[in-house]
Amino acid sequence: METSSFDECPQFFKVFVPRFSSECLQIPPAFVRRYLKEFEKEVTLKDDNGKLWCMGLVIIDKYVYFGMNWESFVRKHSLVFGDFLIFKLHGHSLFSVKLFGRDGCNKYILNNAKANTLNNTTTVKTEVQEEEQYPPYTVKKRFKRSTNKTSGLTKLTNQHKTNKKAASTLVKKHKRNPRFKSIISDCESSKAWVSIPRSVFKGVKLCPEIVLCNENNKKWRVKCTLRKDGRAALTVGWSEFRKQNNLKPNDTCVFELLVVGNQHNKCTEIKVMKPSNTKPCAKLKI
Repeated sequence: METSSFDECPQFFKVFVPRFSSECLQIPPAFVRRYLKEFEKEVTLKDDNGKLWCMGLVIIDKYVYFGMNWESFVRKHSLVFGDFLIFKLHGHSLFSVKLFGRDGCNKYILNNAKANTLNNTTTVKTEVQEEEQYPPYTVKKRFKRSTNKTSGLTKLTNQHKTNKKAASTLVKKHKRNPRFKSIISDCESSKAWVSIPRSVFKGVKLCPEIVLCNENNKKWRVKCTLRKDGRAALTVGWSEFRKQNNLKPNDTCVFELLVVGNQHNKCTEIKVMKPSNTKPCAKLKI
């Protein structure tokens, strides 16, 4: 859409609800039909601070969402229940967004007032960028500090082993075929992709296209996306696999990476299994 006036740009608003908006945000269908006729897989989102965010667009059940990197955007701007967001579209693939808190005030102005009291802004910016590598629901709960009284050393204890709400946790590492467990959630992003923990594919080259195999040896081709922060995710094709195998919220799946090669390990196929009540993590498939 060709227009130079900011006020004339097409716009829509959203009220932030963590349950539905923490990992992805739906763009109103009417807005999509009217202004996003040429679908872009990636768009740019500009916040009040002028920072540009590369945002992936995903289609879930015929609806369009801000997907990849949206969770980082949520965390960086400390979005909470009831926050009001106004989006404006400039051209075909550039969105700007204004954020308002529940008190009706612009969050950018309030955050800047607090930031001015900090002396070392460079250090703060670096720490925030490091936190963006983790999902919004794990940053605060990822680690806790415990003190070893005998040695006087403070060490970090990983919380993922006891956190039942964790979306993905490491189950077992075979000498050649590493595994990880993922709990299917009811959030919209779970329908679009599933993350692969970095610790699982360490030393393994993930191919851009992965084959998922179920118990009947039926196969689905799924795109494997590598993020800049080192994480990976099964994206395009995962939604179809989930639907065809009737995966529902709270179902637990074990993914086994079938690694081939001696010196240069590669993974072109992943076996998806469902733990049995009698033989947990046995080689059973969905």
